Amino acid sequence: MPVAVRVDLWSLDIRQRAQECITENISTHGARVVSSKPLKRNERLNLHSAQGRFRARARVAYSA
Repeated sequence: MPVAVRVDLWSLDIRQRAQECITENISTHGARVVSSKPLKRNERLNLHSAQGRFRARARVAYSA
């Protein structure tokens, strides 16, 4: 489902915000997040919604 939501990505190692991103779509299997910085495949991150209380662990499955 195409949904644009602003999210923050945080590193697991360093408790600093990695970057602000936008989702392109969200499904029961995950979300496609567009970022300005390249992310490494299988990198683990914390994802926080910018306008809510949603937080999740994330794994980069694909990076172009």
